[in-house]
Amino acid sequence: HIRSLEVERHVSQVARISGVRRILVQKQREIIQEGGWVVEGRDIGSVVCPQAILKIFLTASSEERVKRRREQFHRGPTSLTGVELEDVEKEMNQRDWLDSTRDDSPLIEPPDSLRIDTTGKSAEEVVEEIMAAYGRSRHAGRHN
Repeated sequence: HIRSLEVERHVSQVARISGVRRILVQKQREIIQEGGWVVEGRDIGSVVCPQAILKIFLTASSEERVKRRREQFHRGPTSLTGVELEDVEKEMNQRDWLDSTRDDSPLIEPPDSLRIDTTGKSAEEVVEEIMAAYGRSRHAGRHN
């Protein structure tokens, strides 16, 4: 599972390998070139699809992100022990640092993206904000 603890612990190390990044970015571009896709990822709006008409940059406080990650792991196929839960914030911060400082496709907030702070918001509230932004961009004639 892509959101599993095992994947989370290794993804940044793999993402730092330039050859892997180049191949995956090219493959993602091939898949989305026809349009009509909603894609998610740390470098989608800045590297993979910088020409996207609507870019959303989601953020949340560290506390909120840790809370959500813990809930995610508790719902998953394996349950975490107390020790592992204590490591969630440390590992999350380490991944943020690694992704922000890598040479290829560093984690950045695209200047033309809409920043949404999701702290304290439900998934439904965030979706409503995104849909409103999409509606505004459609009204402005930015979409077909």
